[in-house]
Amino acid sequence: MVRLSLILAALSAALALPAAAADATTSALAPVSTVYSFPNGSFVENLAVRSNGEILVTRTTSAELVLVDPRRPGCAAVVYNFTAAGLSGMTGITEYAPDVFAVLAGDYHFGKSVGVGSWTVFSVDLRGVRLSNVGCRALAGGNLPRVRKVALVKESQLLNGLAPHGRYVLASDTFAGLIYRVDMAKGAYAVAINSTYLSKLATPHGVNGIRVVGDTLYFANSGQSILVKVPLAADGSAAGPYTVIAHNEGPAAHYDDFAVDAEGSIYAVTASANTLVKVSADGRTQTVVAGNWNSTDIAEGTSAAFGRTACDSHVLYVTTVGGLLGPINGTVIIPGALVSIETDSRGAAGLY
Repeated sequence: MVRLSLILAALSAALALPAAAADATTSALAPVSTVYSFPNGSFVENLAVRSNGEILVTRTTSAELVLVDPRRPGCAAVVYNFTAAGLSGMTGITEYAPDVFAVLAGDYHFGKSVGVGSWTVFSVDLRGVRLSNVGCRALAGGNLPRVRKVALVKESQLLNGLAPHGRYVLASDTFAGLIYRVDMAKGAYAVAINSTYLSKLATPHGVNGIRVVGDTLYFANSGQSILVKVPLAADGSAAGPYTVIAHNEGPAAHYDDFAVDAEGSIYAVTASANTLVKVSADGRTQTVVAGNWNSTDIAEGTSAAFGRTACDSHVLYVTTVGGLLGPINGTVIIPGALVSIETDSRGAAGLY
């Protein structure tokens, strides 16, 4: 997800590693296919896969929520433009009810300001909305997207990841090192988790991507270079001990966002290391699935999600920045994109 600078060193102080440190391995790398390329300079930030196979994509460099059909290359349309709400960029997105999505938009200006105090949670109802079969640059289905402002989180510094949990959506604040809970019906919000495991400590960034599987919260802390899980109470607070699943490899390979598969393994993008890694459920092994330091295949990955149809439930979709923050080989920048990778896994059941 959102990063403003590279992490120069991995931290280990104040946090325990798993019983055995993860062993990094490299298998035969999976091929990567481009689903959709965005204009040059696009910081492609996050995605959510609909049950009909279409994919919603956000960018920090634009207030446009874009809908892409991976079955029709180049097919995309704008769902909604949040400049109507006076906002300029987007980060997190998650499905919190069938075909109804929570999204984050703020007054974000790439390289200048992160929109402190502006981050707002919206609900986007796409029931009855789909991409047109004619021309595929317009919406169809008989309904228009219904967009509703849920809450302006005035205390926010940089809201980033989103994940549904019962009546709430949880939202990570990367700079503040907090996780909020937001009542999507009432608009009320409060800090749900405040822990050292979320903190950025002496680094630029703290908690980043978050996922909820059952009653377990998984999160990445980019600054501390860790993947963590913790059981949740009904109100989104921590209900048990924190478990550090894995620590990443190398100074630029900090975990950003990720997807969880049906076996509990984690597919995480590693930002400027330009790779997608599979972390075993016990954290003992990390395998590079796609990309490498000098490759443009996973050019600064920002998020990942599994397909949801019978045809693509084994396919992992990844958003990329294209080297906008850390050019590949120090010089190469390509358009940010949505790409796909075939895996031997399936997404965790019930994970939107």
